[in-house]
Amino acid sequence: MAVQVTSGEFVRDVGYWPNEALLQPVEITHHGKVKLRLSAPGAEEGLSAEHQDRQESS
Repeated sequence: MAVQVTSGEFVRDVGYWPNEALLQPVEITHHGKVKLRLSAPGAEEGLSAEHQDRQESS
């Protein structure tokens, strides 16, 4: 489960969020839409399967 943070919150505490991303994915939103996702190295395997599932259901 990813935690969502606004771009403004991210900028105000930029040192905190990369460390949090080591524990759980962090999604940075702008105007309510996810623009960027930070995650720990090695977390890509699960994300690529999730991305493929989203592409197939669209």
